[in-house]
Amino acid sequence: MAPSEEFTVAAFQAAAREAAHDVWQRGASVLYVGGTGLYGRAVLDNFDIPARYPELRSQLEARAVHELADLYSQLCVLDPLAASRMEQTNTRRIVRALEVTLGSGRAFSSFGAGLRTYGPVRVVQVGLRCDLETLDERITSRFHSWLDEDCLMKWRVSRERPEASAARLDRRWAIESSCATSRRARRWKSA
Repeated sequence: MAPSEEFTVAAFQAAAREAAHDVWQRGASVLYVGGTGLYGRAVLDNFDIPARYPELRSQLEARAVHELADLYSQLCVLDPLAASRMEQTNTRRIVRALEVTLGSGRAFSSFGAGLRTYGPVRVVQVGLRCDLETLDERITSRFHSWLDEDCLMKWRVSRERPEASAARLDRRWAIESSCATSRRARRWKSA
């Protein structure tokens, strides 16, 4: 999959299920490694993922810039349960909940309990411990290597996708800011 291609939670869920089914058909066990909590839970807990409504989402994102409180109030009326599960300043979640509620005609909360419950799949989860200082050093090192390797490429990809969501725009801002910071840091080190 190319970096410019979008890989939604729903697409990931379908691909992971297909791969798991193939593994089980061969009599083997599945080992899931890494990933974000949402993507992992979508597979393991059998989430009912609502459809996307890109045009509506774009309209809501544009409104959210100056009318987030109004959007949250609208969500409180249309789906009080969903509104109670998020902060009134969480633009991404408010927009998604309204996108689904308005686009599908169903309350966002009717698609399931989300991350508040666990599904029927029996899973053994393993976490690794690492002291925070070492973890911080590793994350910082990895972050700077990413900046050095592909900062410009990520920025170009985000520019090629005008339909980028608010979350992607936030990442683009972070990448652009980090690129500038990284360049300043390199100039400072070389001086």
